[in-house]
Amino acid sequence: MTTNHAAHAERLAARAQHFSYGDGADPATGTALAAEGLIHAVLHLAEQLAPKTLDEPVAAPQRDATAYRAECCGVPLGTYWCIGDAQAHCETQYRDALPAPGDGPLHWYPNDDRDDSEDPAAPLRLYQPFVDADGENPTEYTVTPIVVWADFDPAREG
Repeated sequence: MTTNHAAHAERLAARAQHFSYGDGADPATGTALAAEGLIHAVLHLAEQLAPKTLDEPVAAPQRDATAYRAECCGVPLGTYWCIGDAQAHCETQYRDALPAPGDGPLHWYPNDDRDDSEDPAAPLRLYQPFVDADGENPTEYTVTPIVVWADFDPAREG
C-alpha cells in the first residue's frame, strides 16, 4: 500500500492551522502538525522527481568526456560540462565577494608551472586587472578540466 503524501500534507496543514490560529489554541501541537505535514510534502516532491521505473539500465557514455570543476582556494564550487559555465560561476562569486561592485574585465590564463599554455588539461586561473596600474592580479578562483572515464580500464593511469 502506498501513502498519498500530498493528501497527508494538506490534511496536516489544515489541522496545524486550526491548532495554531483557530479554535484549537495549542501552538505547540500546531507546530508539530506543521512539521509532520512538511515531511509529507517533501516525500511527495521526492516521489514526483524520482524515476518511475528502473526496468531499463542506464546507458553508460560511449566515450570519455571532460567536465570542468570551478574552485576557490581548492574548495569545489561546482562541476560543469561547459567550461563557460564553470568560469561564469567563478566570476560571479568573485564579483559578489568584492567590497564594492566590480564590473571590470576579468581574464582567464593557464595556471600551470610548466608554462604549457596549449595543454588542454592545464587548470585556468581567474585574473583581475589592476585598477590604477598595468598588470593583473591573480585570484584564488580556478577552473580545472576533469576527464570522466566512460568505463574502467585497469591499464589506464590514475
